[in-house]
Amino acid sequence: MESTLPGPSPAVQSRLLALPIETLEAIIEELESRKDQLNLALTCSTLAPLSERYMWRKLMVRTGHEAMNVARALQVRPERMDFVHELAICYNEEQQDGIEALDLVLWRLHQVRHLMIEAPCPNNHTGWQGDEPFQDVTRIDYPKLFQDAISPMISSRPLGMLQSLTLHGHRSHTDPFDLKGAESILFHPTLRSLTISCANFNADLRVSDIDPSKLHSTPLESLTLIECNVFPPLLDVALSLPKALVMLSLNQRIYTWPGCVPRGPKEYHLSMGRIVAKQASSLETLIFNPGAAINWGRLYPEIASLGYLAPVPGIERDLTSLTRLKHAEVAFRPPISAPLVPWPDSLESIRYNDTWMHRGDPSMSIYLNQLARGLLARPNIRNIELCLKIVNQLNKPCDRARQIWLGNTQLHKRGRLGLYRVATTLKQRGGRLRIFCEYFSEGVFFIPPFLESEEKPKESLFYDSEDPCRFEGTELRDTELFWWEEGRAKGLRSEFMED
Repeated sequence: MESTLPGPSPAVQSRLLALPIETLEAIIEELESRKDQLNLALTCSTLAPLSERYMWRKLMVRTGHEAMNVARALQVRPERMDFVHELAICYNEEQQDGIEALDLVLWRLHQVRHLMIEAPCPNNHTGWQGDEPFQDVTRIDYPKLFQDAISPMISSRPLGMLQSLTLHGHRSHTDPFDLKGAESILFHPTLRSLTISCANFNADLRVSDIDPSKLHSTPLESLTLIECNVFPPLLDVALSLPKALVMLSLNQRIYTWPGCVPRGPKEYHLSMGRIVAKQASSLETLIFNPGAAINWGRLYPEIASLGYLAPVPGIERDLTSLTRLKHAEVAFRPPISAPLVPWPDSLESIRYNDTWMHRGDPSMSIYLNQLARGLLARPNIRNIELCLKIVNQLNKPCDRARQIWLGNTQLHKRGRLGLYRVATTLKQRGGRLRIFCEYFSEGVFFIPPFLESEEKPKESLFYDSEDPCRFEGTELRDTELFWWEEGRAKGLRSEFMED
């Protein structure tokens, strides 16, 4: 008697697994959630190894517990180490125990493209005043890591594919701002973007110490120094190594601590412009903040007597040599004093960032009128977007700006007419004038660099020359702008037209 029971069903081929491996990898790569990647990995033995490759591609480690788990998982299956392309180690002093476990695997991460090390900072540490050892030194031995990464004596060097590095670390108990050999990363053969913060950018290294074959050899395109004491000798080295640096951001210390105040003779600081000019053939963006640590008035009494309207002597030649420069961000202070700097013809936009301006100094009108005069004297600069940034610590972003420009005194009127002069000049060239106020929405003030766990400052628009009579929602329909426009049309001069 024949059995009527149904036989086993034929295996059903998954339509997803029928796709080519390249297509599956493209699908997995589009999954933004690590949870989705994990769920896909748990689906079947075919998708597990494909998903795992992308699960390890980007790692963020915030605690010592996470560091130990990551290090253990990588050691159990060493092939995972080549899956890691982006690694961020960002922790605070309360979560640092165990972070050093990553030292066991960092030397074997040969495929990392992007690395961030962000450790506890003396500037944010309420218990450190510079008169005792800094206890929370960075748990990662990054100076040794960077030295091994460029050593010709090591056949399988770590970080061999590194493209970007962000470093905020302090390896010394007694001198936490010292680089301690981390400057060796400047010689890395694949690094394209480097950011270093809260350090003395200084080392016992000179250009004359370098093998000439290494000069102008690295692919570095972007160098950013934040809240650093930038010493010219090491900067000279840093700008002698890249083939073609495109972006340079030098932000000297605004907040200084014992042992981190730069010193040197007048010529020591004057060399900055000459050094920057080393990358004149490629530099497109220059950001420079002189900080608060250098008393430029004491170094250059001749510019102090002019209210800092004139640039430091010799800087004109260095700036005009930057023939590819398109964007600049500077301050209303030396050595690149804003109003009278002869920028190169290639400049398209400029932004003035200055913490000094937040005092609400009514003499701002003098600077604006000098700036307008400088623009009028240089008709070759046709398309400039000018942004003035007023830094405010609290969550009322434009209070300081209102103190400068809103009011009925002669100084307030002169200040507004200074704006009109700059706005009119820029409008004729297809540009515009805007004023932004920086603030923290939570009312808690942080200092640069803004760490991963800290609120980043926001910007509020205070003035836009597209609506020349409106200041943060306050419309001033008085006769000021009429006087200005009529005076220009008739060629008249008045106390508001010129200083």
